[in-house]
Amino acid sequence: MASLSNDADLIKMYNEGDIYSALSNALFGNAIHRDQCKKIFLAFSYGMNAPGIAKLLAGDDSSHQIRVDIERRVAAFFQRFDRLGEFKEELEVRLLRDSRISTPLGNSRIRKNSGSLKPRERRWAVSQRIQGTASLIFKTAIIKLGASFGPNLILLPMHDAVLMQFPIGCDPNVCIDQVKLIMSDAFAKWCPSVKARISHGGFAS
Repeated sequence: MASLSNDADLIKMYNEGDIYSALSNALFGNAIHRDQCKKIFLAFSYGMNAPGIAKLLAGDDSSHQIRVDIERRVAAFFQRFDRLGEFKEELEVRLLRDSRISTPLGNSRIRKNSGSLKPRERRWAVSQRIQGTASLIFKTAIIKLGASFGPNLILLPMHDAVLMQFPIGCDPNVCIDQVKLIMSDAFAKWCPSVKARISHGGFAS
């Protein structure tokens, strides 16, 4: 999302730290609520506004003033990403005009309705561009991993991870570095402004 929107502040925040921890610090003064703030950030990215997020965080039993205070902090945090907001609006305009949203790799989702966009359509316009691109990047990486290591070593590709099996005697550091390079290269081709973060589990015999 940071790369495709070309939002300089979002790119900088991702490359230099942890976005969800930054949101937790902005709202709560600490990073303890990182997991909750991850859900909040994704909710905002796909259509939830500041009042909706404030209501979600404060709960039904909270006072009006508490909700207003949370809403103010939420709005202040997301206002820094001006380009991201413009990007989302551009996608909505494109969907309304062309009745489709495509990823940079070319696959599209077609709109079947006519007239003004429904909230659900606004959400999937963003999702198609972002999640559709991420999915194809990951599939590209899986194909390249299969070509490099052999398809039999790939046991289970998942949403954003892959379980692989290496021969006994394989140097773990060498294998891990090769996998990371293949995956980061697949990502950098389409999102060059963002530094890919690839984590791995330990080897088990």
